[in-house]
Amino acid sequence: MLNMKNVRKESNYIFTDYYPEDWGEFGTVSVNCNDLDDYEISLSPKDNREYSGYPYAVNALNALRDMAKGGREIEDCLVMWY
Repeated sequence: MLNMKNVRKESNYIFTDYYPEDWGEFGTVSVNCNDLDDYEISLSPKDNREYSGYPYAVNALNALRDMAKGGREIEDCLVMWY
């Protein structure tokens, strides 16, 4: 589970701060709405420390891609998976 906060669209990009598992630490993700393969990730300390990778960031990126395609509103949200 992760919380996506401060979701906003500026020009052709959608940005968010993502908070894994209700931790107070966050990372950032952005995606270009015109090229969904053009994205930038700054890992949360939890992703960096616990996983040395992208598990939460990838779920945040996929949610932003859904927003860019119109499948989800561009707004703060909770993302859950199993």
